[in-house]
Amino acid sequence: MRNFSVVDRQSKALRKIANLSKAAQLRLRWMDYYASRQNAALTCRHFGISRQTFYRWKRRFDPGRLRTLEDRARRPQRVRQPTWSRELSLAVLHLREQHPRWGKYKLTPLLRARGLRVSVSMVGRILTNLRNRGVLKEPLPALISARKAAEAQGKALSKIDIYREFSADDMTRDEQAALDRAQGRLEARQATMDSAVDRLLGSEELDQQLAERRARRTAGSA
Repeated sequence: MRNFSVVDRQSKALRKIANLSKAAQLRLRWMDYYASRQNAALTCRHFGISRQTFYRWKRRFDPGRLRTLEDRARRPQRVRQPTWSRELSLAVLHLREQHPRWGKYKLTPLLRARGLRVSVSMVGRILTNLRNRGVLKEPLPALISARKAAEAQGKALSKIDIYREFSADDMTRDEQAALDRAQGRLEARQATMDSAVDRLLGSEELDQQLAERRARRTAGSA
């Protein structure tokens, strides 16, 4: 019976070790190596760990509870609970759906106008909570910002450049008119340059200058 009890204790110990993670089993090897040699420096060199790491796990280790070698949960023990009511959350959601691109700074005055006592930071936390829960869907980025910025800077954009990034269905009537104006300015500038070149090429003064250059070049080569 005595031999059976020893085997039973050994099997229980093995089952406990088998239930440990690989990291905890490695730390258990540290402790076994240290227990057989009683030399912390030698143990650290053998396993390639720092003394700070070894002593931290040595203080935590309890031979009767091998689970003490497991990593502790990093989740904070106290999680901040929402301090707002369901009615306030619904009010923020309703206003944000009416104004999809407004943030906490613009929504807060509207909420206060409705008699709700709320701070800017609280509105920000409510919006974050709604996003994390999948209740609040963020709007797609605006597709007209590049066109408006280019027009404001006085850039003449061609239709080819516009349609590479935007389709005609995405453009409003005002945007199409702005595009046509930019295209008109570009065509007018091109026409002015063409007429200036034509006038220059057809002038007698230019022909005379070219003839003089040819004569000087011929005389220099001779």
